[in-house]
Amino acid sequence: MAIALPGQTFTFQVQFLDGTSTPIIVNNPNIEVFAFNAASAKVTLVAEGAPMSPIVGDPGRYLYAYYIQDPWTYQPTMYGVMRGTDPASGIDIVVEMEVNVTIPACVTRGLTAQFVRGG
Repeated sequence: MAIALPGQTFTFQVQFLDGTSTPIIVNNPNIEVFAFNAASAKVTLVAEGAPMSPIVGDPGRYLYAYYIQDPWTYQPTMYGVMRGTDPASGIDIVVEMEVNVTIPACVTRGLTAQFVRGG
């Protein structure tokens, strides 16, 4: 599982492979990004069908950059469902990625630490 931080951009990446594990340039590479709220209801962050960008020089690999809101108000896992169609077979390829949205321990969120010399 990948880790991402609120207030930062997370880049979803996928490499689509055919049945022989060879990278392929797919038709209509796209993504849907979602999370779940406190009531466990699905919240769509990026609607299904948002286009992914090809990575130049790396056939079959695509990316989508998503800015994570701060504060993050959903359950800690964000999901990216990436889709593309194999042009040779017409089969849809679906890849799901889970991302743990976390607040790092080093972020103080308004707290102050003071070190004193003891005796």
